[in-house]
Amino acid sequence: MRRIPITVLNGMAGREPAPAMDVHLAWGLSDLDLKDTWFGRPVELWSEAEAVVVADEASRRGLRVASLSSGLGRPDLELGEAAYRAALRPLAGLLRTSAILRPARIRLVAPSLAVRSGTPDAMATVRRDHPWLLPCLREAVDAIAATGAVPVFENESAGSILGQPGETLAFLAELQRPVVRLVWDVGNWWHFACARFPTTEDARLLAPAIGVLHLKGGQAEKPGGPLRFAAQLADTSWDVRGVVRAVLDNGPCDLVCLNPPHGVWRPDPPHSYADDLTFLRTCFPELSP
Repeated sequence: MRRIPITVLNGMAGREPAPAMDVHLAWGLSDLDLKDTWFGRPVELWSEAEAVVVADEASRRGLRVASLSSGLGRPDLELGEAAYRAALRPLAGLLRTSAILRPARIRLVAPSLAVRSGTPDAMATVRRDHPWLLPCLREAVDAIAATGAVPVFENESAGSILGQPGETLAFLAELQRPVVRLVWDVGNWWHFACARFPTTEDARLLAPAIGVLHLKGGQAEKPGGPLRFAAQLADTSWDVRGVVRAVLDNGPCDLVCLNPPHGVWRPDPPHSYADDLTFLRTCFPELSP
C-alpha cells in the first residue's frame, strides 16, 4: 500500500514558525504547506530572510516543504489582462523564496469570473472573452516548472472557473502543460463557484488530474443543500469516505491537506484539527505515518 503524506495549512498550527512546526510534529505531520499567517503576510510576500528562518527551522525538525500555496491568480478576469498580469508580479519573489525552501509544489489560485453563478461553462467564456488568459498562465507555469516544483491550481475563489468536472478538465487540457496538477478543495467545490454538492462521481472524473486533495468539514441544513455550518470531518454532510476513497484509488494524488472549515460556527465543543487528522488516518490507512 502506498503512503500518502497528510498535512495542514501552516497557519492552522500557529502564528509563529517555530512553535507551529512543533505542533506539526505533535500532530504526527512531516510536511509543510506554507500559505500565510507567519510573518503577517502571504508566502508570496515573504522576504529572503524570512524564508531562511523557515528553512532553518524546518530542517532542524526534519520537516519537508510540500507546497508554497500562494494566492496569486485570484483577480477576476473581467478586470483585464493588464490587471491580471500585474497581480502575478509577486511570482518572481515567490520563485526566489522557492530557491531557499525547495518546495515540491507551487500553487496558483485558479482564475475567477465576477459573474460566476450565471456562467454554465466557464471555459466557453474564457475562450470568447479572455483569450489572453491561457498564454499568460503558460508563462507562469513554465517559470514554476523551471524551478523543479510541480505547478498546481486550486479552486479557491468564489468565482473560480473550476466549478464543474467538464470545465475543470477542459481548463487543464487547454493549458497544454501536462506537468500541471489540480489542487481539488472539496469544501470549496461545494461552497464556491457553482455551489456543487461534492459526489463520488465528481471525484472519479477529476482523480486523474488531482495532485493534492484539500479537505474541510461542513454541514448543510437540508440534504444536498448549500453549506451552512462549520463542522468536523466526521460530521460533514458530503460523503467524505466515498469521495476521498475515489480520489486516492483513481489518480496520482500524493498529498492530502486539511483546511479550516467554511460556514457558521455553532455553540458546540471547540473544533479540533487533531480529531480531523485522527478521523482521516482511521478511515484511510495510507494517510497514516
